[in-house]
Amino acid sequence: MVFIVIMSNENTDSFDPSCCTMCKADVETSRNAINGPPADVYDQFTRNNGYPDDAGAFKRKWELVKIQLNRLSATIALLNAEKRRLKEIVEQYQAILHPIRAAPTDVLRHVFRFCSGRDQGQEILDEAVPISAKSSLRPKEMPWVLGQVCQSWRKLVLSTPELWTVVSIDVWQPDSAKQRISSNVLRLGLQLDRSQNLPLTVTISCPNAPSYDRPDPVLDENNPLLVLLCASSRRWRHLRLEGHLETRLGRMAFIRGLLPELESLYIGLDVGSSIPIWEREARSGLLADCFEFAPRLTSVSFHNYVSTKLPWQQIITYVSNEILSYLKTRGAVLYQTLKTPTDYGTLSRPRLTSNNDLTVLELGFVGGTTNDHIAVFLSLLAPHLEKLSIVRAPSERGSSYEDSIVADVLEYRWNTEDTASVSQLRVVSLDRKITDDSTRERLETLIGQGMVITEGGA
Repeated sequence: MVFIVIMSNENTDSFDPSCCTMCKADVETSRNAINGPPADVYDQFTRNNGYPDDAGAFKRKWELVKIQLNRLSATIALLNAEKRRLKEIVEQYQAILHPIRAAPTDVLRHVFRFCSGRDQGQEILDEAVPISAKSSLRPKEMPWVLGQVCQSWRKLVLSTPELWTVVSIDVWQPDSAKQRISSNVLRLGLQLDRSQNLPLTVTISCPNAPSYDRPDPVLDENNPLLVLLCASSRRWRHLRLEGHLETRLGRMAFIRGLLPELESLYIGLDVGSSIPIWEREARSGLLADCFEFAPRLTSVSFHNYVSTKLPWQQIITYVSNEILSYLKTRGAVLYQTLKTPTDYGTLSRPRLTSNNDLTVLELGFVGGTTNDHIAVFLSLLAPHLEKLSIVRAPSERGSSYEDSIVADVLEYRWNTEDTASVSQLRVVSLDRKITDDSTRERLETLIGQGMVITEGGA
């Protein structure tokens, strides 16, 4: 065995910062040995145009300074070059020893899920989610791009089915060639296969308005993307349908009864607000009863759309901008929470029919509750309604309904003894306090007769 001993005369414990250990350039000696002209001489010659008598001595010192400066400049250049070389070496070691290489598989999977945004299934009910979200079939997007980094990442991505459970397709591609459609079908098949049997979050969008004066082969009921995706409907947990689908949704009717895992549903149609909801429903044949048999469906959000066939007895959250259209339906509602924007005016009270099974109703209106919202109950609408709550959505301005309209409605719905088919409204919760004295007297009379009235801010 051979031992190699490297001897050094350098004492690292007594390192002198004034002396370079590589080139032995003594900065302190240079400072002491080389000086500029005396301050008084320099000041004298900066004030006149004279030439020094001992110019030769100045020139010799000047040359010595330039020699030292050039020597140090060359040394600095060499040191900078060595610095750059060493920096590159450090970066190479950093790349080799990067913490991501030593990350456990479970941690890396969590990072992949976070980067892919695969833990946000509930966002599907959020109206703020932009229409035409990125298609999940783009090879340069998540999670496809993760498998293009290296072999180990690809192996991990393919063995993590959670990364493949968010499926988003755009069914309107008027310029799509058959080759492109075929490649999308292939990628969709791969994504569904890689998600294994996990529940899916599905978005079907059509951001561009279709042409109604010519055939639409891309949106045909035999569209291979739709056919393949709908074949996996038994695994859909969250479903979002959006865009210009108003005349196309009926073609998905064959998923009826094939939604055992569906929990939340969002339908947002991009249609003209001037078209009454009943006309849209009549001419479009929207989805018919596709979601009537969804045993786990509890959350529904509709925008520019209304459905009369839902499993109302199990719905917990219902969001709609067509609130009066909902009340027009005939669902078996025992308890219902409704929150809705103010776009209710497409139907007038004379068009409404009774909802005989609605007993508990909670209403919240974006922009605040108005007289028109309250006055709708001056009718036999929801004749068995026993509990009514007017709530204020967070960050919304106060309601603008008048105190007197509240008293009119409550007196009308309380004095129903002569109408056997109408139940008394017994419990009322308001989102603000009544301030009008005459209205308060009327409410006190109702409270004395047995009605329970709670005022917000009281």
